[in-house]
Amino acid sequence: MWKKILYVLGTAGIFYLAVLYRSKGLLSVSLAVLLLPLLFLCVLSGVKQRLKFELLFSCYPVEQTGDYLVGLRIENRSGIYLPRVRAKIQVKSMHTGKKQWVKVRGKVSADGVAELAGLKSDVAVLKMDVENLKAATAELKDEVTGLDVRMSNMEYKFDVLTREVTQLKDNVIDLTGRTANLEKSSERTNSRLDSIEKCLQEQRESLKRIEVIHLENNLIPRVANIESCYLTTFERYKAYTDRLPELFATVSNVSRTVQAHSEAFRKIS
Repeated sequence: MWKKILYVLGTAGIFYLAVLYRSKGLLSVSLAVLLLPLLFLCVLSGVKQRLKFELLFSCYPVEQTGDYLVGLRIENRSGIYLPRVRAKIQVKSMHTGKKQWVKVRGKVSADGVAELAGLKSDVAVLKMDVENLKAATAELKDEVTGLDVRMSNMEYKFDVLTREVTQLKDNVIDLTGRTANLEKSSERTNSRLDSIEKCLQEQRESLKRIEVIHLENNLIPRVANIESCYLTTFERYKAYTDRLPELFATVSNVSRTVQAHSEAFRKIS
C-alpha cells in the first residue's frame, strides 16, 4: 500500500514541478507516469484472457503439519512473464458453513504452467468434512450395492424379455409361412375365378347370339304376325258392334217363330 502512496506522491511532485517551472519535459514525464498504469492494465487484461485456472485441493492432510493443501494451477498462454501473481481462495465448510480465505502467490513463466499452493490450518473442520465425505461414500456404496441388485433384477428381466422376443420371432416366422401359403391359395383361387369369369363371358356371348338369332329373327316376327291378326279381328268386331242390337232383335224374332212352329207341330202331331 505504501508503494502506491509513494507512486502517487512522486507523480504529483513531478507534475507540480512541471507546472512551476513550465517544463515540457517534466510534463511529458508526469503524463507518461499517469498513463503507464493504464497501459499496464490493458496489457494485464489481455494476459488475463489468455490465462487458464484450475483449483487444487487435497482431501488428506500433510503428514508433518496436519494442514490441508489448497492451491491454484495457472497456465499462461500469453507469452508474457508474470513475476508476481497473487490470489485469494475462499474455502467453505459444507458442515458448519464457515468460510476461510487462503492466500497464494508466486510467479508464472511465459507460455508455462505454475502451481500456487497455500495451507489451510482449520484441521478440525476439514476432518469433519472428511468424515462427512466418508459417510457419504459409505451411503454411496450402499446405493451402489442396491443398484447392483436392481441391475441383476433388470438383467434377469432382460433375459426373460429376450426369450419372449425369441418366441415372438418364431411366431412371426410361423405366421410368415402361413401367410405365404394363404397367398398361394389366393393365387389358385384367383386363377379359378379367372376361368369362371371366362366361362361366364362365353355364356353371355352365347346368350347374345340366342337373343339375336331366335328372338329378333324368329320370335319377334311371329309375335308381330299374331299381333296383326288379333288387331284385324278386333277391327272387324269393332265394325259390327253397331249392328248388334239389330242382330239381337232378329235372333229374338227367330226364337219366337221357332217356338210358335214348335207348338203348331205338337198340335198337328
